[in-house]
This record gives sequence, structure tokens and C-alpha cells, in this order.
Amino acid sequence: MLDSVHLLFALLWCGSLIGAALSAVALTRLRSSSGPGRGELIGVLRLFAGLAVTSVLALVLTGILLAGQSGRTVDSLLLSTFGHILLVKTGLALLGGLIGWSSHRRLRRSVA
Repeated sequence: MLDSVHLLFALLWCGSLIGAALSAVALTRLRSSSGPGRGELIGVLRLFAGLAVTSVLALVLTGILLAGQSGRTVDSLLLSTFGHILLVKTGLALLGGLIGWSSHRRLRRSVA
């Protein structure tokens, strides 16, 4: 059950990321040709932000629970293939979080 919830939120986040990216590209092209304001693009990014934060929090919580079931010791984290994959995923998640936080700060600064 926990695997299914984890996968559901991963798919929700990935799908919304693709949708937000395609919308941002379309709005950027429209802005350059017909001149709608920057507000639509910021609105799309704000809508994505709410869904993204919810999805990532659910992914972190279910990921911690799943990791606790599979690797309960430091040895299993450092010496197993599962542990190596988990460390890589954690590093990528932290990198993605830094990029998201940076984007959030830029978005808030551009609105103010």
C-alpha cells in the first residue's frame, strides 16, 4: 500500500512538472508575440508550487517509511545496492529542493 502511495505522488509531481513546464513555454511564446503580462506565467508557477510542495512532502514521508522497512542499519545503507540508490536519490532530492527554493525566492522577489 505504501509503495502505491509513494508511486502515486511521484507520478503526480512528475505530471504536474511537465504540465507547468509546457504551460510556461506556451505562455512565454504568447508573451513575445501577443504581449500578455507576466502575471499568467507567475500564476501557473504558483499553482504548480502548491501541488509540488504537497507531492514532495508525501514523497519524503512515504520514502522515509519505505526506507525504514528495507534498510534499518548503517551497514545496509552503505554496503547494499539499495542503500547506494537511496543515497543517490536523497542527494538528487536535496539538489531539487535547493533549485525549488531558489526559484521560489526569485519568484517572490520578482512579484514584490
